Amino acid sequence: MGAEVIKAHDRLFKKVTKVKISVLYEHKSYKPDNEYLQLLRYMLSIWEFQTTNKEELSIVIPVIFYHGKGKWKHKSFFDHLNCTDKGLQKFIPDFSYILTDLREYSDSQLIEEVFKSNINKVIRCNYEFYSVYLLYDGDGK
Repeated sequence: MGAEVIKAHDRLFKKVTKVKISVLYEHKSYKPDNEYLQLLRYMLSIWEFQTTNKEELSIVIPVIFYHGKGKWKHKSFFDHLNCTDKGLQKFIPDFSYILTDLREYSDSQLIEEVFKSNINKVIRCNYEFYSVYLLYDGDGK
């Protein structure tokens, strides 16, 4: 490689982006009809709290821990609307979440593999990690 190519390569891959990230953990013992509505309410609450406290708004990464009986079928928020016109998709909030099915793990695996794995999915992006939001809706679901 020429010197110019190496310098461009170094600039591309050594740039570290500093951004505020919040991780939203949600525990589910059942699959709701539309998990996106609940996650969106929680995300808005986080952003409202940050705005009220004159904090920088963060990127919120939702993580769902699921241990219900049935298999969780992951579909997009847009798919929940039963709309076939893809031209309308740009008007729909677009976000995803990390889903971890806890039914497959022992207690020790939960701590060593699942929890640390989800944290590492966020941290390994080379972003500065700021806050974690643990939300509990009070009904154990």
